[in-house]
Amino acid sequence: MASLFKPTFTKIDPKTGQRVRRKTKKWYGQFTGPDDAVHRVPLCTDKSAAQAMLVEKMRAAERGEVDLSDRFKEHRDRPIERHVEDFRRHLEQKGNSPKHVSQTCKRLTRLFTGCGIRNARDISEKAVLEWLERQRKQKEGSEAIGAKSEAPAGKEKEKKKRPRPMGIKTSNYFLTSAKTFCSWMVRNGRLGVSPLAHVRPLNADTDVRRRRRTLSAEQFRKLLEATRSADEFRGLTGEDRELLYRTAAYTGLRAQELDSLTAASLDFDCAPPTVTVEAAYSKRRRRDVLPLHPELARDLRGWIGKRCRSDKLWPGTWRERAAKMLRADLKAAGLPFADESGRVFDFHSLRGQFVTELGRQGVTLQEAQKLARHSDPKLTANFYTHLDVADLEAAVKRLPGLLVDARDSADAIDDRIGELARMLARKLGFSGPDVSATDREGVATPAEGRRLKCRREKPLGNDCHREAAIVASSGGGTRTPDTRIMIPLL
Repeated sequence: MASLFKPTFTKIDPKTGQRVRRKTKKWYGQFTGPDDAVHRVPLCTDKSAAQAMLVEKMRAAERGEVDLSDRFKEHRDRPIERHVEDFRRHLEQKGNSPKHVSQTCKRLTRLFTGCGIRNARDISEKAVLEWLERQRKQKEGSEAIGAKSEAPAGKEKEKKKRPRPMGIKTSNYFLTSAKTFCSWMVRNGRLGVSPLAHVRPLNADTDVRRRRRTLSAEQFRKLLEATRSADEFRGLTGEDRELLYRTAAYTGLRAQELDSLTAASLDFDCAPPTVTVEAAYSKRRRRDVLPLHPELARDLRGWIGKRCRSDKLWPGTWRERAAKMLRADLKAAGLPFADESGRVFDFHSLRGQFVTELGRQGVTLQEAQKLARHSDPKLTANFYTHLDVADLEAAVKRLPGLLVDARDSADAIDDRIGELARMLARKLGFSGPDVSATDREGVATPAEGRRLKCRREKPLGNDCHREAAIVASSGGGTRTPDTRIMIPLL
């Protein structure tokens, strides 16, 4: 049986930054050969021509004129460790950070070891998904699957911290690393088709292990005051860290981006003052130029002084222990690291502090997305904006009132009716005395003999929905119909 198909692949849309699925332009054919094995062969972009080519290849295979041997056999039988090492060099050549390269390769090694995968032939969707499921479901405190539990000979078994069950977000990280590895194998001619091409990540929103929060303006000022007078941490004085926290909270820059800043990254002479993050350190691998708050720009300018333009603003190894550093300063300020709900305030929360404060000040979602440098506004709104009940109170108060409070005095209601009646009297051309309002009616009699009455339709009581009826009628015994206008008292 033979068939034509176009393989699918995933790429990043340069306009939206989102992952989209595409099909190859070239048609591929699949058929069962004389050896009862399924073979896939590349054809051409025209479907009719591809169909003819497939028929010809099938006939040639029947005659034994086509070599149907597995051209991936050499790579399938090669030890998986050698493929991972080649993949490591590929990531390094792309310019990925050493941390990303190390984390990706460690995940691949752990996953392949746990699945018992020794070569590319052993990679399968079933093996990978079953291993990830076991990691998510293992009991807390149990040995990790695939970990060595025996102590070296002649030495006592050391007490090690038992691993926690793997969260869904971490599980997705492992899966993404494996899918990227398999896609690279296909592009480099080591595999025909990725065995993980159709595997989708799980919904990480159902298993959030770390929830972040933000600080109120008063709490953040308290943190800055305590930090300024705190002791040195890994080469950073209290003043250095105070400006570091303010820069993070006023720009939304990440720890790696802040660590890369030099004196040349700041431009105080342009309007407005800006900070520039080079593409090599930006998470999205683009050169980012962001405006600085005038107050922050003024303080940074005085703090930098006459430093060399190539000097780092915050040198040292603080980034490796950024969470520990901030946690110590929170303690000095008398602020908890985690609140009653378990939400934490770590260094990355400063980025959330920036986006949330933009929301508090009424900045539009599009502006906040641009400043946060997010490709998707959902990320800005759902993950980095942490508005609580106190922040939403002002929004609710802006809604217009719909009912008259029953506690309003009768005098206030009468004043409102009288005001409406006087407005209508002037509109109708009445030249008599001012209209007054009482519990029953107010009367104005102009020279022409017409009357303007103003009365309440319903008693005060507990009825909050009240209306005033203003009636203009003719006097002198005429039978001209009255003009009656209902005005709600809102």
